[in-house]
Amino acid sequence: MGARLCTVRWTPDGGCLECVQLSSEINTCRGELSSMEQELQRLRRDTSMNSSQLSYAEETLQKTQGLLEEKNDAVVDLEEKLHCCEEDRRNSVQRVKDLEGQLWEVRDEMHDTLEKLQELRDLLQRTQLSADERQISLEKLSAELR
Repeated sequence: MGARLCTVRWTPDGGCLECVQLSSEINTCRGELSSMEQELQRLRRDTSMNSSQLSYAEETLQKTQGLLEEKNDAVVDLEEKLHCCEEDRRNSVQRVKDLEGQLWEVRDEMHDTLEKLQELRDLLQRTQLSADERQISLEKLSAELR
């Protein structure tokens, strides 16, 4: 093992040059360390703030997802109601067509019945006229027989 020879150099004011250099390096390192500690604190604050913002964003996202699910459920319900309404409308349209067909049948029957009634009225009038004429003939005949 070899011994290390140390040569001490002195500064003009009588201090150890190596000690001054080490002291300067230590001060530089302390400055860098202080700067790094400040940067670390800033990063921790930023991280904490970002973490809070992230938590708030996640909470907002969950609320938004809940609202979206509610809206989606409402849309599904409305679509079901729409399908029911469309089915009801189709059934109503068919029912109207059926009723219109029945109405035309009833109108035709009424027309036929009216024609038959008119024919019966005409027949009744003729029969009444004939009966009146017979009554007059009978009265004349009865008067002649007296």
